[in-house]
Amino acid sequence: MRLLDPLLQIVNPFVIWLLRSQFHGLVSGSLMLVTYTGRRSMRRYTTPVQYYREGAGDEWVLLVFSFRHRVWWRSLRGDRLVTALVRGEDMELTGEVIETDDDAIAEALRTRYGASPEKAARRARTRVLVCFRPMRQQRAADRPAPPL
Repeated sequence: MRLLDPLLQIVNPFVIWLLRSQFHGLVSGSLMLVTYTGRRSMRRYTTPVQYYREGAGDEWVLLVFSFRHRVWWRSLRGDRLVTALVRGEDMELTGEVIETDDDAIAEALRTRYGASPEKAARRARTRVLVCFRPMRQQRAADRPAPPL
């Protein structure tokens, strides 16, 4: 997969332009832009990623698989705030990185792509899963206890 990295450096600027343009509908059903702040450099970065939506109504999450050797997802450790351009709409999301739970990653791969358990387990060792949630939708563990 690292062989494709130089090609991505050429293609990504075009994809970013396309997703920001009036023609975003051609690809925005499966691609979104994630803008985040680098954890060390504190610079703003924007990268296109393939996503899929899980859930319905107000309770949904956008899931993104990435190869472990990529670096963009490392800046999202610790539930970091990002801005995403999804289907032409800007959203503030939090990104949760799942990098050490290969079973959870394999299960998500099986659910999404219909991969066999063996194939999903193999692929999970080379990938991370990033879960993006809307700011208003906190995880149950992060919600404050209701007053008595």
